Amino acid sequence: MTRLIRTVFLCAAAAAVAGCAGPSMELIPASKVAKSGSPPPPRTVPLPGNVKLEMQGIPKGVFVMGRQACEKLNMEMGHKVTLTEDFWLSKYEITQEQYCAVLNKKNYEHKNFCGTKVSGKNFPVCCVSWEEAKIFANKLNELCQDSLPDGYRFDLPTEAQWEYACRAGAINAFHDNSSLKVTLSTDPEAGKKITKPLFIPLPECENLDKLAWYKANSSAQLHEVGQKKPNAWNLYDMHGNVAEWCKDVYSQYAKTADKISAVNMIDPLVTSRDLTESMKKYFTDSHCLRGGNIFLPPKYMTNWYRGSGLTRQGGRCSGIRLAIVSPTVSKIDTSDTGYYSQNILFLQKKKRMDEIRQQALKRQILLTAELVLITAEASLEMAEIISDAHDQISGKNNSGEFSGSGNGNIRGASSIKTGRTAVYSLYVNGRKVTSGVRWRTNGTSITLNDYGSYARVMAGNPPISSGAFRTGISAEYQGKRYYKTIRIAK
Repeated sequence: MTRLIRTVFLCAAAAAVAGCAGPSMELIPASKVAKSGSPPPPRTVPLPGNVKLEMQGIPKGVFVMGRQACEKLNMEMGHKVTLTEDFWLSKYEITQEQYCAVLNKKNYEHKNFCGTKVSGKNFPVCCVSWEEAKIFANKLNELCQDSLPDGYRFDLPTEAQWEYACRAGAINAFHDNSSLKVTLSTDPEAGKKITKPLFIPLPECENLDKLAWYKANSSAQLHEVGQKKPNAWNLYDMHGNVAEWCKDVYSQYAKTADKISAVNMIDPLVTSRDLTESMKKYFTDSHCLRGGNIFLPPKYMTNWYRGSGLTRQGGRCSGIRLAIVSPTVSKIDTSDTGYYSQNILFLQKKKRMDEIRQQALKRQILLTAELVLITAEASLEMAEIISDAHDQISGKNNSGEFSGSGNGNIRGASSIKTGRTAVYSLYVNGRKVTSGVRWRTNGTSITLNDYGSYARVMAGNPPISSGAFRTGISAEYQGKRYYKTIRIAK
């Protein structure tokens, strides 16, 4: 391990020396970037059958989208976004009553793989596909085209519009400006001590209980919309209950010249036309889901977390929140750059590192300064390696029975390439289980659809730079749980 650390340090130092002449980036706290005007007044849209759709006005503005501290995932890196037009977003997740009224259906029908078959006029629609969400929006445009503002139409919100509306000015993880609760040095699942301090999200989050239905408080069931605390723009259930489709094709955020700078994205929207040929192989058939759902822990409820689902196939708990928007053109202002963060402690450390670098330049000992600067990144690399090793030691990544007695295992591919799918089945005592299995994800970067007798898994993008990532799924059957490790590779 000592040799690995030394290798990481020396390789990064050599790269840093080669590029040390680049311009220094201005450090801009996210709290000084986020700004908006006055929201337009709410709108109430009449639907057939005396049903109504309440839309909240969202003002145009500027904010930092993505994680707003020095974190390793480039896909969720904080970057500046400017939205140039006001828009409206539905006050609640689209309900079963609204869905049936617009599409002229007598009763709401759950899909076969829906694990939360709860019906009622104030419950959100669940397990709808992205295409079905677009059909719903287009039908609304036919019914209400004469009552919309000039140039505006119903559509799914872009990812940027969704996150901006969810935050409502907040710069921390949740819309009440509270933060994700984490623990240091202890794995909350295995209860084992680890040798390096890792920030591990806790499975429960007291402040989140007031805002969202999620894994710790939902009892794995849908809940009527509007039961939790709304955000500052009077939007309910932006965290939890059902995940909400966005208009964008799922893809990486725009890459930047270095890891701590970002550019100003103006009215960003990613479509399949924006993808490179290599990216089209993985992302063309998937769209973004935001907000988390009743089956997921707090990390997935955050305003910056990005999920995805297949365009023509509804997720296990995917729903709809509609927008009234004016078509805009996506642009990038490369002259408007900076590093955006509300993490004051990190900013202080970064300032100190810059001072050390300047001293080293004066004394012509640049290599020493660069070694100091990369210590944080090397520590993150080691933390990932240690975390993976800890999971394997604790049995978290082993295929086989987790509790109870008997002989069982999950059969299916042990490795999936990003964007590809694989099918998994549970075998107990040598026989395939054909019903009554509850499938769950046991990690990140995968999307799972539960069909009762088997699971279909789609691999997302590995959240580390090495190009491969270990994650997993689990199967619960007759009070016992079985795990299987899956390797996701680019």
